[in-house]
Amino acid sequence: MGTTKDIRESVQAELTFDPLVDDADITVRNMNGEVGLNGTVPSYPQYLAAAAAAQRVAGVKNVHNHLAVMLPDADYR
Repeated sequence: MGTTKDIRESVQAELTFDPLVDDADITVRNMNGEVGLNGTVPSYPQYLAAAAAAQRVAGVKNVHNHLAVMLPDADYR
């Protein structure tokens, strides 16, 4: 994999492609293969799936998962 932009775009594409991940509130940063995931996901399994998806991308050396799990509001019916 080539440049920082290529890796970042590839990770974002992998998150979008993965049916286990809602990538709407995830931002991706990359510095020489060190990928940071920032934002929120609605469940812990999605937290894990996002990190696994990022790790699958060629050129990613390490994933720093800074995602927060924001559970859906229990008040809506």
